[in-house]
Amino acid sequence: MSGLDVAVLVELRAALEAGLTPGAALQAAAGRSPLAPVARSLRVGQPVFEAARGVDTGDAVADLLVRALGVAEVGGAGAVLAVEQADHAGREEAAVDRLLRSRTAQARGTAKVLTLVPLCAWVLLVALDASALGFYATAPGIATGLPALGLAAAGHRWARRIVEGAGRAAVEADPLAPPRPAP
Repeated sequence: MSGLDVAVLVELRAALEAGLTPGAALQAAAGRSPLAPVARSLRVGQPVFEAARGVDTGDAVADLLVRALGVAEVGGAGAVLAVEQADHAGREEAAVDRLLRSRTAQARGTAKVLTLVPLCAWVLLVALDASALGFYATAPGIATGLPALGLAAAGHRWARRIVEGAGRAAVEADPLAPPRPAP
């Protein structure tokens, strides 16, 4: 989800509607938002369109907003529309995040259960019979206990990778997303 606060967008839009240039409005509204580093570079005289070229705030919506304000600055119009589009993009991103969380909830829950049930069963076994703990000090206990721990950890990692893969696939399916560097 976007780290860009709706209040920043409202303040930015109000400043633009009051007649400020995109750069001045961005400086006035940035505050402690992800836009703060961009606002600092604008305060030392960098135009918005130049700041937009290499913008990387870590927030896709903030980056989109800066790029759109850069275009509006060069074009001389459309800055308010840029703010509205960034707001809309942020809302869509939040909706997609909610959808992904809800559609992967069962898989995440299953992964937790499959990780915790064997651990809880083992703790219950040891709690009911403390001498069972001595088994893990023997050669057969080590030969079965260590692989069991390894399999449990591998299963947990595998389930997490499957769920995270669904999120990555959704992000990569966005035709407007910036290209990601190859791993």
